[in-house]
Amino acid sequence: MKTIDESTFESLLELDRDTGGELVFEMIDAYRSDHPNYLKTLKSRIDDQDAAGVVFQAHAMKSTFANFGALKLAELFRAIELAAKVPDWATIQSSLDQALKNIIDFENDLSEVEHRAKATAARKSS
Repeated sequence: MKTIDESTFESLLELDRDTGGELVFEMIDAYRSDHPNYLKTLKSRIDDQDAAGVVFQAHAMKSTFANFGALKLAELFRAIELAAKVPDWATIQSSLDQALKNIIDFENDLSEVEHRAKATAARKSS
C-alpha cells in the first residue's frame, strides 16, 4: 500500500477481530460517505478565506486520515490546519493540492484494505 501505514492497518484488523469484525467496514463506510462533504466544505472555507473554518475542517480530516494510518495525508492536513492559524493561504493551497493527489492513492489503498478485511472476516467465519 502506498499511503496506509502497514502496522496501523494490522492494528486495525486486530481491533476489528476483537470487536466482532465490523470496525474496518464502518470506518470505510464513514469515510466514503463523509469525506466528499468534508472536502467540499474545506475548499469552500479556503475560497471564503475563513481561517477558523479551515482550522476546524482540516483538523477533522487530519484525524480521519491518521485513524487509517495515512500518515502523509494526516501530515498534509496538519500543515493546512497550522497554516490557517497564521493564516498563510499559499501554504494552505499548496498543501491541499498535494493532499488531493495523495487522496487518489489513498482511495485505491482503501479498496485493498476493504478486500483484505473481507478476506480476514471470511477466514474467521470458516
